[in-house]
Amino acid sequence: MRVVSSRRVAVLLACLLIALIAAMWLGVLLGTVRIPWQDSTRYVWAFLTGGVIDAEHATHYRIVTDSRVPRVLSAAIVGAGLSAIGVAVQAMVRNALADPYVLGISSGASVGATTVALFGVFGTLGLYALPTAAFLGALGATALVYLIAYRGAGSLPCDSSSPEPRWRTACRRSPRCWCSSPRAVTPPER
Repeated sequence: MRVVSSRRVAVLLACLLIALIAAMWLGVLLGTVRIPWQDSTRYVWAFLTGGVIDAEHATHYRIVTDSRVPRVLSAAIVGAGLSAIGVAVQAMVRNALADPYVLGISSGASVGATTVALFGVFGTLGLYALPTAAFLGALGATALVYLIAYRGAGSLPCDSSSPEPRWRTACRRSPRCWCSSPRAVTPPER
């Protein structure tokens, strides 16, 4: 395993922080209403320091402070949260390629949302029924994946159609075997 120096990590983090600030600033500057970057800077500074803006600039000030800045801040916070959860899921299942689609977490959320649409589950929650059921479905799928990953190396399949009876017997004796049928370990009659 390659050891990375702390100086190199500090430089990388500084570059990523600069890139994040630049992306956030572009998010504040760009929009459907064209506002010069000098005015946007002035509006954000006035917002942060409690400064005064002329009445003729009030519309652009409201666009920047009430629409663009909250959008950019929420995007940064949600992105940080998603990346932290992604790393946690990858560490939980010990797989760097793990994502919600591969692990079935998205499918679990879909099952939860579908139960609301088809059967009216959580109907008393009103507008919150769909997101609640989707969250619980995703949580259930995550718990199932965690339990499977926690078992260790996984399960061994028992193939009752295998021509090799020794393999079936070895599989049946393994603590990781998930077959329960006694027929699966019985050798075929000759």
